[in-house]
Amino acid sequence: FDVDGTLALRDRSGGHSPLPGAADSIKKVRSLGLPYLVFTNGTGRLAADQAAGLCKVGIEVEADLYITPSHVAADFFKSRGMTRVLGIGVPAAMQPLLDLGLTVESPNTDFEAVDAVYIGSVSQFSVGDIESVSKQLKRGVGLYVSTDVRHFAGQGAPLVNFSGAVVAAVEYICGVRAEVLGKPSRYAMDYAARRLGVAIEDLAVIGDDPFLEVKMARDFGAYSVGVTSGIADFEGYQRKEVLSQPHLLRNDLVGLLDELPLHKL
Repeated sequence: FDVDGTLALRDRSGGHSPLPGAADSIKKVRSLGLPYLVFTNGTGRLAADQAAGLCKVGIEVEADLYITPSHVAADFFKSRGMTRVLGIGVPAAMQPLLDLGLTVESPNTDFEAVDAVYIGSVSQFSVGDIESVSKQLKRGVGLYVSTDVRHFAGQGAPLVNFSGAVVAAVEYICGVRAEVLGKPSRYAMDYAARRLGVAIEDLAVIGDDPFLEVKMARDFGAYSVGVTSGIADFEGYQRKEVLSQPHLLRNDLVGLLDELPLHKL
């Protein structure tokens, strides 16, 4: 399950308002004994805190089943022997890397060469930060980001993703392309499947963004459920830029489990 626009809508203070069918869908998945994850592209708060926020509004999600792109990033770096990372972002965005034993260096400090640069959720960004990033990228290390989307679904209006602007600035100034590790990347899809212990073709990916969850599911062979309760309404799914349509398109999550082809998943 995606979060913003699928399970709930977030306001600018970080609070959530549950969307129709969200709480019941999670409860039914749990009652059926189906493995599930809640996967947000937001890394600005610890996963445990985000899960607690959903629980407060009646969507009962276990903290260890709530993941972000930083969990994917930590797994990606460690599996490739990248043990030292220059981290650009708030502490919560870097915590999963630290939890997996990686060393996270801060910009504008005296540190050794790193194996990669990672941009998570950013609250502020300076000229000194971009100079630190540029110095490492000139050494030939890769630039990796949690997400480069412009907006997240929000209550009343989309929420601006400042990190997306930072990524665009780094790409422009440094002349490199960032590799996204969150949705809709192959790494995100593979990580979710491994965490669930199932094959990708046995997964249902449920989300509100035709360019994120729907694209990820269709590109890599999962079952796709799109909802119109978030970033895209029905007309948004019909735009010519949308190259992948979900297998199932719904207004919200009400009665979702009754429509899923569980015998095929």
